[in-house]
Amino acid sequence: YSSVEKSKSLAAYLTGMQLLQQGKHAESIPYFYYVVFTNPDSYGTYMGLAQALEGMKCIDLSIREYRRAISLNTSNKIDQSTAYSKIGDIYYQQLEYELAIKEYTPKSDLEIRKMDDIKIKGNLNEMVSSFYS
Repeated sequence: YSSVEKSKSLAAYLTGMQLLQQGKHAESIPYFYYVVFTNPDSYGTYMGLAQALEGMKCIDLSIREYRRAISLNTSNKIDQSTAYSKIGDIYYQQLEYELAIKEYTPKSDLEIRKMDDIKIKGNLNEMVSSFYS
């Protein structure tokens, strides 16, 4: 990743963001895809791409890109929360209230570990029950 490539990638990102802010969703998408191609670990690019796709009413693709942004930025809970909220907003607008609530609900590391523990305990209980049946 040379300095020339970095400069081109940054210029494409800034152009995409400027077009997005002007409401030119379709025009911004190729710039974001260029950055994704040259720098696939860019959280901000996936967020911009997701917003552009959302503006184009490409809901499934938009959600996919928000989820990619979340997966790239596991250490920053604030940024993750923003992406989860965006997904929740999409579901809310589609009147999918249960899915919206699920996305709006914060996901902490402790909650994830508890869910894993419940799954493990559930599997153990099933195994014990089947053994005695």
